Amino acid sequence: MLRKQSARSFGVSLIMFALFSVFVAPSFARTAPSARVKISVLSAAMGSNDATANSCPGSSATGLDNLPVVFNWFIRPTSVRASDFTIRNQNGTKTHPICALQYPPDERNELQTINLIGSFGESQPGQRPVSVEFSGSLQGRPVGAQQWRPVGALPAQKIVQVEAAPYIVDAWTLTPPLYAGDRNRCSPGVGATFVRVVWSNGITAYSDSGAISEVGDAITASYRAVYRLAGGGLNAFTPLAVADLLDHGGTAAMDDNMHDLCLPRVPRGATLHAITIGADLVQDPNGDPNDSQTFIVRP
Repeated sequence: MLRKQSARSFGVSLIMFALFSVFVAPSFARTAPSARVKISVLSAAMGSNDATANSCPGSSATGLDNLPVVFNWFIRPTSVRASDFTIRNQNGTKTHPICALQYPPDERNELQTINLIGSFGESQPGQRPVSVEFSGSLQGRPVGAQQWRPVGALPAQKIVQVEAAPYIVDAWTLTPPLYAGDRNRCSPGVGATFVRVVWSNGITAYSDSGAISEVGDAITASYRAVYRLAGGGLNAFTPLAVADLLDHGGTAAMDDNMHDLCLPRVPRGATLHAITIGADLVQDPNGDPNDSQTFIVRP
């Protein structure tokens, strides 16, 4: 199993701001909407090669590869077809996935990820998948919008190779309409502000042995949500808990690529600015641990 050496220090002053609570009238912090006006692909990162867990409904093929593609918009499930995705290999060949699933992330507020499953190549040089191309009639909508619209032409996306560390690709505020009815939401009474953190791949707790288990207190203690206050300063908040865990049947093996941060109340008018987390806390399906992260929320 390939592993990537992790950076072990934040090296970023953002997380050194003192944590504090401000008691104000209830309000949800804002995230700027401008970055969502146009659809874009945030990542296409190989999850695993030749894994027995990778399968497609109605297909007897086993030992397949999986390639999660993450967008900054929600993608309409009825518009997703495997034939609309083409994977180009270093050896010059092209192939379509056997299936394109919005699974494991399958809740109505998790529609940013399409998991491509098929035989895309090998991990050795000369046989690797290098890009994914898009065609057809995908439909989508910005997070929080109501109307589906044609996605239109998208440029080919470079594929991040299987041995790379998982990384954060998006973060946004879960407003009451988006969070209503979420079956894996923060527990009642835990948190007053809720933030969705989206990773490049499915994530579980990191283990030197490769064992698969759900994340616990260490990741809750490490996450920080950094807000820009109305006055211009920055302040970092530690989650009270992390939610969206054990997504399917209580097994961490089917965890998706999303965490919900259950935060204390943040000041009115504060804007989500960044998400930070330390190294070696989560792993992707290939067993690669994360590097330390400072993800700047797109303005």
